[in-house]
Amino acid sequence: MNKIIATLTMTFLVIFPLIRFYQRNNWEKKIIWINLILIIVIWFSSYALFHELSHMIGTYLVGGTVTDYQLIPEFWKGDFRTAYITPENETTFQEFVTRLSPYVRDLLLVIIGFLVLRKQKIINSFIVGLIVTLFLLSSLFDIVSNFLGFAIDHDGDFNGLAKLTGKIWVYLIGISIFCIEAWTTFRVFQIYRNFPKRISTYKLTITRSV
Repeated sequence: MNKIIATLTMTFLVIFPLIRFYQRNNWEKKIIWINLILIIVIWFSSYALFHELSHMIGTYLVGGTVTDYQLIPEFWKGDFRTAYITPENETTFQEFVTRLSPYVRDLLLVIIGFLVLRKQKIINSFIVGLIVTLFLLSSLFDIVSNFLGFAIDHDGDFNGLAKLTGKIWVYLIGISIFCIEAWTTFRVFQIYRNFPKRISTYKLTITRSV
């Protein structure tokens, strides 16, 4: 079930929205398709790394230790899913932070991405698409895919959190993070529409005639 969830969420929360994001704007089409390929490759190859690093950093921040880890899947062996850390925590609080740290990072990334993009200071289509993907869409994918894994398959980080705090708190945390990230991503999509602005032919004619 997790493979199906991951594939569907990756398609509908990263790939399709990124395509739609570019379609709604005015960058050159040839450049857009190059950007799409590069950005998806960068995101896909780095997603697990940043997720597991967040677990690792969270573990060390609260005094835990990591006894084993694999930060990226072994793509060269045909494995596109296996990445993990094995933490050793002494308290419930330490385990709570370890499990929740990637989603706190996601929340921070969404806020940073929104603050960077909201004034439309960045014009380069590749950089804008990369920020949208790594800061916004990836964060949304992370919370949705892992939360659905818990809700449907009782697996993953949120399943561990439920054992610590109870299911009600997990649903509250997961839905709250999702709502914030979804709203912020929606706002960025609203801001970046018909960008960069095109000067109309009418205005050009008037300027030349004057």
